Amino acid sequence: MTFAPRRGLRAAETGHDPARIVRHRYRRTYYSDEVVDSLSGVRALSLVILSLALVACQPAAAALPADVANAQVIVELRDYSVKTSLASIPAGTVKIGIRNLAGMAHDLVVLKTETAFDKLPIDDPTAKAKEEGRVGGVEAIGAGRATSLTLDLAPGSYVLLCNVAGHYQLGMRTPLRVD
Repeated sequence: MTFAPRRGLRAAETGHDPARIVRHRYRRTYYSDEVVDSLSGVRALSLVILSLALVACQPAAAALPADVANAQVIVELRDYSVKTSLASIPAGTVKIGIRNLAGMAHDLVVLKTETAFDKLPIDDPTAKAKEEGRVGGVEAIGAGRATSLTLDLAPGSYVLLCNVAGHYQLGMRTPLRVD
């Protein structure tokens, strides 16, 4: 593999085939196609290695404690999302298993409301959703931790949300229907 000299020499002056010389877009250096192709391969390989390293550094999902695993509905909290294992559940005493898979502490608040789950009013000074219709919740569930909550839920529409300042607005909410 041959390199063209640096800084300003033209292909004809270096004795290289002009069709094989390309100008690198970030430097004033001329490279052959082979060098540019090998640099692209190195970058692609670096991205693959970086991706694998990031996946390997993710904390493994811990097994659920028995009281959480036996819950009727499981709620997973991730950074800026809330997901439930069921979209609707029967009315009555309900055990909710809560698993925080995020990298920080989150809350879970359960509100009974007919307002759409993404249209709750916000208290501007605190940047939290107003908790009118609150039926229960758990505060400060640590990263990687799991807990459970038992509530007596009447039929209706509910919203499950994280009410740490700003988290509701960032998408940490989901509807739950109780029939």
